[in-house]
Amino acid sequence: MPDILVLGATGYTGRLITRYLRTHPSRSMFSFSIGGRSKPKLLAVLSELHPDSGGDVEVVEVDVTDDASVERAVRAFKVVINAVGPFWTYGTGVVRACAKNGTHHVDITAETAWVKLIIEQFDALARTTGSLIVPSCGLDSVPSDMAVHLSSQTLKAHFGLDTTLGASSTCSMINGGMSGGTLASLLTAMENVPRESVHGALWNPYELSPLKGLTKLSSPLRLHYRLPSIPGSPVQHGAFFPLAPHNAAIVHRTWGILQRQTSPSSLPSSSSYGPEFSYDEFCAASGWLSGSLFSLAMKVTLICLLYFPPARWWLRRVGPAVGSGPSEEALEQGSMEIVNVTSTAPSSSEPQAHVKTVIRGRGDPGYLLTSIMVSECALCLLDTSNPNLPEMARRGGVLTPMTAFGDVLVERLRKNERFEIESAVVRMSGQGVDGKKTR
Repeated sequence: MPDILVLGATGYTGRLITRYLRTHPSRSMFSFSIGGRSKPKLLAVLSELHPDSGGDVEVVEVDVTDDASVERAVRAFKVVINAVGPFWTYGTGVVRACAKNGTHHVDITAETAWVKLIIEQFDALARTTGSLIVPSCGLDSVPSDMAVHLSSQTLKAHFGLDTTLGASSTCSMINGGMSGGTLASLLTAMENVPRESVHGALWNPYELSPLKGLTKLSSPLRLHYRLPSIPGSPVQHGAFFPLAPHNAAIVHRTWGILQRQTSPSSLPSSSSYGPEFSYDEFCAASGWLSGSLFSLAMKVTLICLLYFPPARWWLRRVGPAVGSGPSEEALEQGSMEIVNVTSTAPSSSEPQAHVKTVIRGRGDPGYLLTSIMVSECALCLLDTSNPNLPEMARRGGVLTPMTAFGDVLVERLRKNERFEIESAVVRMSGQGVDGKKTR
C-alpha cells in the first residue's frame, strides 16, 4: 500500500508540502503521491519543483467534491495530508472517506467550527475503523499544543508524575505573510458558517473539548494580555491574537481527552494536565497601551467582517488571490517564537513552580514551517505500532497533535534545522530565580 497522498498539491501550501516530502532526508523510507482535479496541473507541479525527480512521485486525479472519487483515492493510502481549503466547504467528504476506510488524516485547518463538525460526525466511526483524524497540524495548532505538552513533561520530570498544572499562557511572535487560501477560509467562516458556531469558535475555549474546566469564556471586551510575572524576567505584554481562539480550543481538547482518560480514583498520569489547568494565548506587544490598541483594532476588524458584507468585499479586492502566497524570499525571512509559561496547580503545602518553554522556527510560520509540521505529523503515522506514540494513537478517533503524536513529533522537529525547542523549570525562592533547562 502506498504511504502518503497529498491532497491540494497544486495549491500554494500543497506545493510546499510536496517539495518538503520530495527532499526529505528519509525520502527512501516512504512513498507518496500528489492528488488534485487536474492531472496536467499536478504534472506541472512536479516539473516545476522537481524536474529531475525520475518519476518517483505519482499523480492521482481526485475531485474532493465527488465522494466516490475521494473514496477511491484515499482507500489506497495509509495517510492523507489534506491541504484543500476552505475545509468547511471541501474537507468533510475527505474525512468521511478516511474514517470509513481506516485511512489516517492530517490537515492544516484553523476552522474551529469545522473541527467540531467532524468530531461530532466521525469520531466514533474513526475509533471503530482505527482511523486517526488529526486536524490543525500546522502553525494552527502544533506549536501551542506542543508548548503546553513540553511544559507539562518538564514539570513532571522535576517534581513527579503526580504534579498537576494550573495556569498556562502562551505568547506568540509571528513574522509571516498570508496566502489566498488562508483568506478564502477566513471569509468562508464569516459567510457560510452559522453565526452561533462562529461565536462559539471565537469565545468558548472548550468548543472542542469533551470536558469543561476552569478557563473562563473569552471576553470580546478584553484588551490587555500578559505572561505571568517571573522574578528576573521582564514583563511581556500582549494583545488579542486572531489565531488564539482556535489554538486554545485545540489545547483544551488535548486537556479534555487526557483528563477523560484519568479516573477520579486514580493517580495523575504522566500525560494528564490535571483538573485545575487553564489556558490563555495572545501575541506579543511592546507595552500595555500598544497591546490594548492592537486588540481593539483586531476585534473591531472581526466585527466588521462578521456583520458588514462590504468589508468582506473590500478584503477580497485587496487581499491575495487563491493559489498565491509569500515569495521565496519572504518565506525565508519569516520566523516564529512561541513562549509558554506554565505553573503548577496552587497548593497550601508547596510553593508554585513555573516552567518556560520556547519553540522557535526559522521561515514563514504559516506556510514554510507549516509544510514541515504537517508532513512530519503524517510521517509519524506510517507506523502506529511505534511504542513511543501515545497509547490513544493506536485506538483511532479525532485527536489533537499531542494526543496523537506526543514526543515522537517533538523529536522529529528537534532534528529539523529550522526548529529550536527548549523547556526550563524556574523555581521561585528568596534568593531569586533558579532556571534549570531540562529538554
